[in-house]
Amino acid sequence: MLKAVLLGLLVVVPTATLGEDDNSQVSSFSGTWVGKWDNLWCVQFTVTEGSNVSGIDVTYTWLEQAPHPLRSLHRVGHRDGNRLRIEDPLIELFLSGTNNQAVAYGHFDQPRSAVLTREPTRRCEGSSPGA
Repeated sequence: MLKAVLLGLLVVVPTATLGEDDNSQVSSFSGTWVGKWDNLWCVQFTVTEGSNVSGIDVTYTWLEQAPHPLRSLHRVGHRDGNRLRIEDPLIELFLSGTNNQAVAYGHFDQPRSAVLTREPTRRCEGSSPGA
């Protein structure tokens, strides 16, 4: 069911052009992406280009359970076309053809998806679902 929702989001949010060069693709991922896993739990990905020779630096921040504080992990991501993949945990970010839009899919025991927006100032805060 969750995979069907993600596929539906990818149909609604068209994918980026795959023929772009590496630098434009990397920079298109750069920035802070904010959304909500399953429309409930805040999730944030801060992507920094050019700071890691083996991949793309990604800081993954999420609210696991209110009222607990946000949790955060630093990972190295790898780009494959319009997809940025991080591991441990396995999460994929898919760029949209719409500027500043992406979709995240978390391959957890309970899979999760989130529609993401690149945000210049808004960030996740430790709060209850739906806030």
